[in-house]
Amino acid sequence: MKKYIILIMLLCLANNFSFAIDNGIQISEKDKKIYVMRKTTQELYGEDVIVYHICYVEKAQKFLKKGDFEKANKYINLAIYYYDKNPLTYLIKSEINLHNNDIKSAKLNLQKACDIRDTNIKTNKNGEYIEEYNNRLYDSYTAETLWVRILKLYAKIAIKENNIELAEDYINEIRENWKYFDSEVTLIYSKILEAQGKHDASYGYKTVSYSIQKANNEINKHPNNAELYYDNAYAFSLMDENEFALRYINKAIEISPKSEYLLFKVDLIEDKKEILKLLNEAVQLSPIDNAQVYEYRGTYFMEDGQYEKALNDFKKAIQYGTKEDELANSLGICYFETGNYHEAIKYFSKPDCNLGYKADTLMELGKYQEALDIYYKILNNPDYNKDAILINIKYCKNHMKK
Repeated sequence: MKKYIILIMLLCLANNFSFAIDNGIQISEKDKKIYVMRKTTQELYGEDVIVYHICYVEKAQKFLKKGDFEKANKYINLAIYYYDKNPLTYLIKSEINLHNNDIKSAKLNLQKACDIRDTNIKTNKNGEYIEEYNNRLYDSYTAETLWVRILKLYAKIAIKENNIELAEDYINEIRENWKYFDSEVTLIYSKILEAQGKHDASYGYKTVSYSIQKANNEINKHPNNAELYYDNAYAFSLMDENEFALRYINKAIEISPKSEYLLFKVDLIEDKKEILKLLNEAVQLSPIDNAQVYEYRGTYFMEDGQYEKALNDFKKAIQYGTKEDELANSLGICYFETGNYHEAIKYFSKPDCNLGYKADTLMELGKYQEALDIYYKILNNPDYNKDAILINIKYCKNHMKK
């Protein structure tokens, strides 16, 4: 008898029930009845239909990821019927609209998502903006991922509307502020590059993005393989994503502090003290005949004005295998700056030398005509300081008159 009373109550409530929203979303009569019964059960027994909303959102996400847009649409419609204050639901709707080339609906649903998100933005006692959400809705995503997803959708819509500059602005905003790598962002950026006619760069970004995903899958299987982290660091550096490159190279160094990892990190940082520390560690870790570590440290000393130390390291690099011609300019500069012009000219006389330094060296050696010939040759070359060249030309001419 008790079962019959409950059933009658449910049917009575169903006849008088108003649905959560009515925005043209198609829901079957069967699903409407299920919704009514669940809502009524909630009122009778305190159950929470938000649980069903979350369940449908997760199903929609799953089918969206698989590319089954029909099922994704079905479940996101159900999710919205159960609860219509979750911005993620409208982002999913917008993505489905975009797949179906319904740009107008995509923009409308994206705007709904932003409006809902804006209502959740508050300011704390310090005047800082914070976001408040129903925590139960955020089991599968966070406020940060929501922000990235919104910008990605704006970028995709801009590409569809052939507003490539605006799309690039959205992607750059993500890349300047993101905290985790999203391969889709990189793939969207590759489409932007393609639209700009930068086909090689576009292909490069796609390739690097896929290699990072592959490496991450391998890292999940082998979390203590330092080489995998190094590979990812290298891939990120190719995309000028040095923040991510540093994260991965630091992990590689933590697992296995090889000199090649330390030298790679040197290229990613600017702090001179840390660079020198890494270079010294690389030298200590290296086999005695590792020419590369001495090349790196020699270059550091040269750029820091420590020319004698630089010369010592460059000589060791040559001793351990570096070809002398590869370091000709560096050796020439070090000898010039230490006043050894006769040694300097030996290196500046080699192919592909720095013509500015060569002319300066010839001038210091009193070979003014030879110096002038080079100065006139490079006078309008933007790689050299024109004002300095003009001063040296005048100096050479004055001394030739004597």
